[in-house]
Amino acid sequence: MQATMDRKRSVLDTPILTSLTLNWWAILLIGIVLIGGVTRYYDLGTRALHHDESIHARWSFDLYQTGSSFKYDPTYHGPLLYYAVDMAFMLFGPSDYATRIAPAFFGMILLLLPLLLRKHLGRAGVLATMFFILISPSIMYYSRALRHDIFALTGTMLMVASVWRYLDSREAKWLYVFTLGLAIGHTSHELTFLTDYILAGAFAIALVYEFTGFWPLAVLGLVIYAATPTVNLPIAILLLGLPLAIFVILRVAEGLGINVGDRLHVGIVTKTIAGIQGYHYSVMALIFIAIIVPLFTTMFNWLPGLGTALTGIVYWLGQHGVARGAQPGYYYLIMLPLEEFTVLIFGVVGFIYWAVHQARTRSAGERQTEQQILIGRYFPFFLLYWFLASLILYSWAGEKMPWLVIHITLPLCLAAGWFVDRMLTAFDWQTVQKNGGLILAALAPLFIILFGAVLRGRPALGATAISQQTQTIQWLAMLLLLIVIVVAIGWLWMRLGMQSGAQVLAMVILAGSSLFSIHTALMASFTFGDIAKDMLIYVQTTRDVTNVVQRIDLLSQRLTSGKDMVVVYDDESSWPLTWYLRDYKNQRYEPKGPTAPPDAPVVMVGLGNDDKVKPLMGNYTRTHLKLRWWFPEFYKSPDETVRTFLGPQAHETMPTNPTRMQQFSTWMRTLGDIISSPVGRSRLWRFWFYRDLWDPNTGKETTYGQLGSTDFVVYVRKDLTDSFWSGGPAVTKAAAPSIDQSNYERATKTIASILTIGGQRGAGNGQLADPKNVALDSLGNIYVADTLNHRIQKFDPTGKFLMAFGSFGDGDGQFNEPWGIAVDKDGNIYVADTWNYRIQKFDATGKFITKWGNGLVDTKGAAGGQPGVFYGPRAIVIDKDGNLLVADTGNKRIQRFDPNGAFLGQFGTVGTLDGQFNEPVGIAVDKDGNIYVADTWNHRIQKFDSTFKYLAQWPVLGWDSESIVNKPYLATDADGNVYATDPEGHRVLKFSPNGSILVIWGKYGNDATSFNLPVGIVVDSAGNVYVADAMNQRIQKFAPVK
Repeated sequence: MQATMDRKRSVLDTPILTSLTLNWWAILLIGIVLIGGVTRYYDLGTRALHHDESIHARWSFDLYQTGSSFKYDPTYHGPLLYYAVDMAFMLFGPSDYATRIAPAFFGMILLLLPLLLRKHLGRAGVLATMFFILISPSIMYYSRALRHDIFALTGTMLMVASVWRYLDSREAKWLYVFTLGLAIGHTSHELTFLTDYILAGAFAIALVYEFTGFWPLAVLGLVIYAATPTVNLPIAILLLGLPLAIFVILRVAEGLGINVGDRLHVGIVTKTIAGIQGYHYSVMALIFIAIIVPLFTTMFNWLPGLGTALTGIVYWLGQHGVARGAQPGYYYLIMLPLEEFTVLIFGVVGFIYWAVHQARTRSAGERQTEQQILIGRYFPFFLLYWFLASLILYSWAGEKMPWLVIHITLPLCLAAGWFVDRMLTAFDWQTVQKNGGLILAALAPLFIILFGAVLRGRPALGATAISQQTQTIQWLAMLLLLIVIVVAIGWLWMRLGMQSGAQVLAMVILAGSSLFSIHTALMASFTFGDIAKDMLIYVQTTRDVTNVVQRIDLLSQRLTSGKDMVVVYDDESSWPLTWYLRDYKNQRYEPKGPTAPPDAPVVMVGLGNDDKVKPLMGNYTRTHLKLRWWFPEFYKSPDETVRTFLGPQAHETMPTNPTRMQQFSTWMRTLGDIISSPVGRSRLWRFWFYRDLWDPNTGKETTYGQLGSTDFVVYVRKDLTDSFWSGGPAVTKAAAPSIDQSNYERATKTIASILTIGGQRGAGNGQLADPKNVALDSLGNIYVADTLNHRIQKFDPTGKFLMAFGSFGDGDGQFNEPWGIAVDKDGNIYVADTWNYRIQKFDATGKFITKWGNGLVDTKGAAGGQPGVFYGPRAIVIDKDGNLLVADTGNKRIQRFDPNGAFLGQFGTVGTLDGQFNEPVGIAVDKDGNIYVADTWNHRIQKFDSTFKYLAQWPVLGWDSESIVNKPYLATDADGNVYATDPEGHRVLKFSPNGSILVIWGKYGNDATSFNLPVGIVVDSAGNVYVADAMNQRIQKFAPVK
C-alpha cells in the first residue's frame, strides 16, 4: 500500500531545492540575466523619442489602430519592428515606454543566445561573452531605442549560433533555427543582405581551405572577399553565388559517383553542407516564406509589399551614394576605442593568441579530431573573418551611423569571451595566490595612478619659493614611490613566472576596463540618454519637446477635459510631434505654419518657418526652444579636432585634395600634438571618461545648451500663457496692462546705420564673436564686450581698432562671456564677467585693478539676499554719483557698489508685483538719477528713483522668449527718452519718459537697416545710438532717432 502511495506521489510534492542544482556558474548566469533585464527595461519611457523613433512609433500606432495600415517602405526598413511594437501596444497600451519594450526584448534574446555556443566558447567563455554583451555601451543603448538594428543583430546571432550547432550535431532542427534567424534579419533591415554576404563568404573561404589544405590561401580569400564590394559591387554579387555554385558541383559529383569527401584536406564544412537533404531545403523555404510573406504583405492586405521587399536591397545600396551623415572612412576606428574598448582589447588579443597557438600546433604536427578543428581552428577564424569583414564593409558603406557599430561589436564580444575562457582555463589560481599574485594585482592599478600623477606634476627644480619647493618635494616623493612599486611589480612577476604574471596583469586590465565599460554604458543610456554628448546618441529630440507636450496635455485637460484642444504644428516640427500629439483629434498640420492669424491655443513651428509666421502672432507669446540637438562632429577635420583639445589658437591644415598618405600623416601629427600637450591629454581624458566637450572657436567647455541644434518656436495665446508655462489655472493674468498694437505699428520706421564696426566673425583685431554690449567714454571712444572671444575691444569714434584685452579663463583679467560694460569719467572700465559671476575693474589701458563677486551664489530671488555676490550679472551702468548699478539677473535684483566694489545697497526680489523682477537684464539711468530696469520675463520696464523707490512701469510688446540670448538692454538720452532692444524681435524701441512708444526700427537681416539679435545699447551726448548687433558680429551706429 505504501509503495502504491509512493508511486502516485505528484511531481508537485517534490522539494524544489532537491531538483535544483545551483553552482557558481548558474548563479553568475542568473545574475547576468537579471542585470540585463534591469538595464534593458528600466526607465525606457523617460528619454524623448528622436526623429526616427517617432516615425517608427507612429507607424506602429497606426497599425495598432487599424490592423492593416502598414505598407512596407525600405526607407523605414522592415515590418518586424512595427508588428512587435503593435503587440506591445496591445498588451500595455501606447506609450513612450511601450514603444521600446520590443527592442528591449530582442536585446534580452541577444544576451541569451551565446548559451547556444557553450561548446565553442567554453563554460567561462559563455558567461564572459554574455557579460560583454551586457556591458557593451552600444548594444545596451540600442537595446533601449526603437530602431531596427537590434532586431537584425539578434537575427544575425541566431543564424551564426545555429550554423555552428548544425556543424556540431548535423541535426536538421538547427537548419530551421537558422532560417528563423534569416527571416528575422530580412524582416528587420535591408542590411541583412550584407550579413548574407559575410556568412556566405565564410562558407566559401572554408571550401577553399578544405579543397586546397593551404591556410594562407584561405586568409587571402578572406581579405579579397571582404574587400571586393569596396572595389567592384557587381563582382561581389557574383561572389555571393560562389557557395551555391560549389554546392551544385558537389551534388553533380555525387550523382556521378565521385566521393568528394575523399579528395578534400579535411572537408568538415563541405561534407556537412553537402549532407543536407532536399526536403530540408523545402522545409527551410516554407518557414522563410511563412514569415516573410505575411509580414511584408501586411497580413495579405497589401500584396505589392512582397515585390517591394525583393527590391529593398536596391534602395539600400542606393543610400550609399547619398552617404547620409557624411561620416569619414575612419568613423568606426573612432567609435570602437571610444565606446567598445574592452572587447576591442581582448578580442584583438584573442585573435593574436589564436594565431600564435595555431602556428605552434601546426609546427608540432599535432593531429586533431573534427570537433577539435571546428572549435579550436574554424570557430576563432570565423570570428576573425566576421569582425574584419564587418569592419571593412560597414566602413566602406556610404551611410556610417553610430547604431551600425553594434554589427562590428558583436563578433568582438564573442572573440573576447572565447579568449577569456582560454585565459581562465590556463590560470593556476592556487599558485598565483601563493606567490603573491594578489599583491601584484593590487600594485598594478596603483602604478597607473602614480604614473599619471608623475606625468601631470610640474617640479620646480631650483625654485626658492616655499610653495614651489613643497610642490617639488611632493613630486619627488611620488616618483620615489613609483620606483618602489615598479621594483616590487618586477620582483613579483619574476616570482610568478612570465606567463602567470602576464595573466595576473591581464585580469587586472580586464577588471579595470570592464568597470570603465560599465561606466561608459550607464553614462550613455542613463546619465545622458537624450542629451547629445555621446557619439552613440548622435541626433536626439530634446527635453524641451517632452516638456512642452506635458504642458499641452495639462492645458488641454483644463480647457476641454480631455485631448480635444486645437494644436497647430508645421513640417519642421512634425516629427516627433506627430507621435506625441497622436491622441489629439483636433491637431492641425499646416506644412509652413499658419497663413492667417490663428485662434488655436498653441502653435508650434520650426525656426525656418518662423519669420513668415511671426507677423501673424500678435496675440501670442513666443518661446524659442530646441527641437533636436546633435553631437559636435569635430573629428571630421584635423583643424577642428586640434582646436577642440588644445584651444582656438591651435591649427592643423589638411592639404588640398590630399592623398591617403597625406591624410594619415596629418591625422598622426594632430594626435601627436594633442597627446604631447598637458592640456590636450587632460581634455582627451575628460572627453573619453566624462564626454566633456569644448568649442573649437572659443576654447570654452560646451554645455548642454550650446550643443548644435535644430530649433522650434512655441506660440501660446496670451490669455493662456501664464497657465501654460506655470501649470496653474487657465486664467488671464489680471495685472497685465493692455498694449495698443496699432501704436507700435505706427511707430515703426526704416532707419539705416551711419557706421558699422566689425561685421566678420573671428578672433582677429576688429573681428567680433557675438558681441553683447557696447559702451562709450568721455572722448567718444567705443568699447565692445566681445563676448565669445572673451575680451574687450576698444575703437576710436570712427571705428578704428585701438586695443584689446582679456582671454578665456577665470584669472584676473580673464573672462567667461562678458555681457556688460561701462566706462566712468576717469576712463576706468568695468566689465560684467557674466559666467565667472563677478565684476572686474580695469584702468584706461586695460590693466587689471580689482574684482568683486565670489563664484556662483543663488539667492533664489529672496529679498535682501547675500550682498556682493552674483548669479549671471548682465548690465552695468554708472549713476550720477559715479557708483555702479549691476543687474544681478539670476538673483532677480539690482545691486549698487562704489567704484572699488564696496556694497552700497540692493533692491528687488522675484515676483510680478511692483518693484519685483523676473529676469532683470538692462539698466539705464537718466539725468535726474532715475533708474530704469528691463524686467524681461514680466514684459515691462520699471522706473525707480535714485533711492530705489518704485515710481512707475509700462508694458513692452516683445521679449516673448525665455531663451538664454533674449536679454534686452536699456539706454537713455539727454531728454530722458528710454531705448530698449528687442533681441529676438530684431529691433530697437524708443519710449518717452512716461512709456509712450515713439519709434521702432529694425527687422531681421544683415543690411544697414536690419539686426540679428540686437542686445547692448548706448546713446552718446549728441543722441547717436550704438547697438551691439550680436549675431551679425558688429556694432551699428545710428544718427539721432526722431
